[in-house]
Amino acid sequence: MSTLVRWYGQSAFLVEGDHSVFIDPFGDMGAMSARGLEFRYPLIDDVSADLLLVTHEHFDHNGVEAVGGDPVVIRSAGTHESPVGEVVAIASEHDDVAGTARGSNVIMCFSVGAVRFCHLGDLGQAALRPEQVEAIGSVDVLFLPAGGGPTIGGESAADVVRALQPRLVVPMHFRTE
Repeated sequence: MSTLVRWYGQSAFLVEGDHSVFIDPFGDMGAMSARGLEFRYPLIDDVSADLLLVTHEHFDHNGVEAVGGDPVVIRSAGTHESPVGEVVAIASEHDDVAGTARGSNVIMCFSVGAVRFCHLGDLGQAALRPEQVEAIGSVDVLFLPAGGGPTIGGESAADVVRALQPRLVVPMHFRTE
């Protein structure tokens, strides 16, 4: 069976194969425009999943109510059993000051069929630590934040790619004018 990846905006993805995994759903982003930020992504609608992964508890990543079905939800670090098999969820930081500015983040690693995925969420720490690289292991598809601001910028993103050596990199969580 083939594997399909669909991007919904921001860092929200649906991975479908023999099972379906939704990562970082968002709800109504209207509150962001009140803060001077505009996210013009359509609402996540008419989607269900077997597994729902939340990398951190910011409202643009934890809109679990947007995903239908009765998915198993994982939102904390550790090794978890799930409908797709083992999920390795690795503690990380949303900023470069040990999580004191934006909080924690969880790197999510899982497989759908024969494809190994790693979603870095809103990784903000300057570089991956050696134990994080080891825990992540082999990666086929890497969902990588790039663009700076609340996540890593271009140089740090390139360093992450060199450290993990994925087969495919999917940039996420960026905007252009």
